[in-house]
Amino acid sequence: MTEYPEITRTKKELGLLQKLYGLYDAVIDGVNGYYDILWIEVDIEKINNELLDFQNRCCISTVLRYCINSFFDMIYKQVSNIIVVLQHQ
Repeated sequence: MTEYPEITRTKKELGLLQKLYGLYDAVIDGVNGYYDILWIEVDIEKINNELLDFQNRCCISTVLRYCINSFFDMIYKQVSNIIVVLQHQ
């Protein structure tokens, strides 16, 4: 059986991308759900744990991890902004 290294590498990369996009969808769904939370029901510790869980689900290359961490920093800032908006409603 003939092996094709580029096809093998591409298959691995597609698998990683599938995991990444699945995680991205989960993060976006989670963050969008924060808009529906009433201020009196906000549980910052729960939200923080959810974000840490998303971050821990990433076990990819160092460069990709850096990009993902930057993404989560952005998400964390957005969640913080949402909480501030909820506080002033």
